[in-house]
Amino acid sequence: MTNLVPASPDPRAELVAGLRALADFFEANPDMPIPSSPKFEHIVLTDNDRDGLAEMAQIGRLLDVAPITSASLHTNVNTRFRGLAYRAFYVARDRMAQHREEQSYVDNVRAARPSVLDGEVVTPTRALPARSSSANSVALLGVTR
Repeated sequence: MTNLVPASPDPRAELVAGLRALADFFEANPDMPIPSSPKFEHIVLTDNDRDGLAEMAQIGRLLDVAPITSASLHTNVNTRFRGLAYRAFYVARDRMAQHREEQSYVDNVRAARPSVLDGEVVTPTRALPARSSSANSVALLGVTR
């Protein structure tokens, strides 16, 4: 993941200065469109669930907001600073492993899609070839896996 906060001796000071500069810019330029739903997000990245949940608990204490863990093992802390939403979240390691497993099929499954030739919609009558040349690819209902 790319860190969007510029490298500096004091990244926190850079971030705070950038937020203030943005606020000053919007205040000085009332014709500048503003986002309809500005969000500020922090993704908790740790090597284990204990540390991830501990960081979420600390964020919750600082914001005086209880972390909420969903059935899908996503833990969130949400609050608002007037017009700006702040969200911190952590995804449990088991859930991330499950997500990676589910996404491992993405490059091997393609749905047959209608296309337009000379203004006329043409629907494929056979499955599209799979992106991989896997020997066990199966074509069903216009989908190749």
